[in-house]
Amino acid sequence: MVLGIGKFLSAVLCRALNARYFVTVAPAHRAELPDVGRELLAVAEAAGLTAYQCEAHHILYQAALAEADFDRARHHVDRAIEEATTGQLGLILAVM
Repeated sequence: MVLGIGKFLSAVLCRALNARYFVTVAPAHRAELPDVGRELLAVAEAAGLTAYQCEAHHILYQAALAEADFDRARHHVDRAIEEATTGQLGLILAVM
């Protein structure tokens, strides 16, 4: 697959944000979770990177659960499932 430079750079940023997510799930950094999710979603949507949109909704789902906002959590679960590719769906559903 050949990507334009803008989409390539967006994909690199999405990978970096995805890596940052793994730091934010630690209790000491959990407050950063919503920011990481929102930034990842914005970049992924702008670039049309559905796999990262799915991951962003997964992150935002976790942030909503941490705030006991079940309606928002449900919204993000539904969106994550909509955006999931076949390879991601099992992983996303396993942790939701």
